Amino acid sequence: MVFNRVEGVGRRLPGGRDADVRQKIALFPDTQECQETIDLIEKESDHIIDATEQRLKQFIYPWDITPHLTFAIFRGQADDDQVKSVMDGYNELLRKQPLVVSLGSLTFRHASVRSKKRK
Repeated sequence: MVFNRVEGVGRRLPGGRDADVRQKIALFPDTQECQETIDLIEKESDHIIDATEQRLKQFIYPWDITPHLTFAIFRGQADDDQVKSVMDGYNELLRKQPLVVSLGSLTFRHASVRSKKRK
């Protein structure tokens, strides 16, 4: 997979003024370079969502699957301008040289599992 940009994800930055500045930064793939991989991730997530909806009748899934890799979390010490500066710097680096990775097996996690630390 080829990651060619970063974007903010998750909740708003604590204490931030700008509603568009998020608490986390994630790498996003270049859809032109790795469409087959993105299609695979979306297909796998559709299977999981379908199975969940069959078992939990009141399950509501109102969002899209967007493959990304979260790599930075700001806990309140940074302000909007600092987060934007970090994102601009990463995006400049990725414009010059995208990050190419090889994916192993896929693991889909929900919010309660993401917060648990792995051993």
